[in-house]
Amino acid sequence: MGLACVAQTQLLPDLGSSRGGGILNTCDTSLHVGFSTTIENYYACSFSPEVQPGNTTVGSTVWSYYANGVFGQETASTLHLTYPGQQPYPVCLTVDAYDILAAQPCSTTVCDIVTPLPHVSCVSLQAAFGIASVNGNAITFQDNSVFDGLIQQSIWSFGDGSSITASTPSHEFVGAGPFEVCLTVVGPDPSYCTSTLCQYLYIGPGAVECPVLVDQGFFLVQSDNLVGVLDTSTTSGMNSRIDWDFGDGALAQGNVAVHAYTAPGEFQVCGTLRVWGPLLADTCISSICRSVSAMPVLVTEELSGPADLHVGPNPFTSSLLVSGHPSLGGPITILDASGRVVKRRPRASSLPITLDLSELDAGPYLLLLESPRGTMAKRIIKE
Repeated sequence: MGLACVAQTQLLPDLGSSRGGGILNTCDTSLHVGFSTTIENYYACSFSPEVQPGNTTVGSTVWSYYANGVFGQETASTLHLTYPGQQPYPVCLTVDAYDILAAQPCSTTVCDIVTPLPHVSCVSLQAAFGIASVNGNAITFQDNSVFDGLIQQSIWSFGDGSSITASTPSHEFVGAGPFEVCLTVVGPDPSYCTSTLCQYLYIGPGAVECPVLVDQGFFLVQSDNLVGVLDTSTTSGMNSRIDWDFGDGALAQGNVAVHAYTAPGEFQVCGTLRVWGPLLADTCISSICRSVSAMPVLVTEELSGPADLHVGPNPFTSSLLVSGHPSLGGPITILDASGRVVKRRPRASSLPITLDLSELDAGPYLLLLESPRGTMAKRIIKE
């Protein structure tokens, strides 16, 4: 339903960072899964599970996280991570259980966003602001930030390339917007805590077209058969919902979600964004899809010391040198991302050997070496 075009000045919160974590639940609804986050000094965080089993028998718990450029998993009861700096990071907890009522295994995954801080005192620093007065397109803002200590600076940016340091700034905007107005407040030394709040200022009528207020995007990371997605869409403070389809029948909802593929193959990961609010004539719906290659998960014997297997260069262009202890001599198999055998070399008496892989297409592969010491695997990438 369309809205009447009436003049209005609105300050709309940026809901992009507060749309909530993803929840994927295949268990009885009596199973409640969550986790608490403890902020520690020097950008460290600890996470503890909070699980109420209900009509299920709880089995294993698995943490999934993205930190320091690595997407990883841990099965420890509590998770401790040290991050490189103060920015949002996704964290997920998966609980595998047995549903007593349905008599079948199930799992529940919950995800959230954590922002590590340089010091625990920074938790009390919260940026906040509102509109003090309106005179045409000249807007005066009021700093309403709170902190247990003394705020050193209030830095404003107005979404049109201009910025100022002040507690109650005035700024004249050109056009109807929306303008992303951001306030960053800075605490005292030695930690110099910062907190930033962004809100969208709109000066003008309702019934705005979708492309003006909505710009969809998402960040995807992958490790073997594990894929994580983080919604990065701009929604200009409107209400929104993001739904994920991982291409193998698995669905999820929320700003961040994690999925583990049970079989190798090529899949389409799609995010469908729905946005609605007072400035829009109707609900905006958009979708983005990206392709992923899920690699097979293989159990291999881990060899150490002189029996280590080495491949290089990795990534490679045409040929690959396989080296290691002479006892590792054996057949070598190359699998593609779908688990298909694309090359097999008969048993080699010993290492090193050079493989000609010039006929392979660019992409990820898995090298398997079957030796008297066991089967070893190495991930390789052709450029």
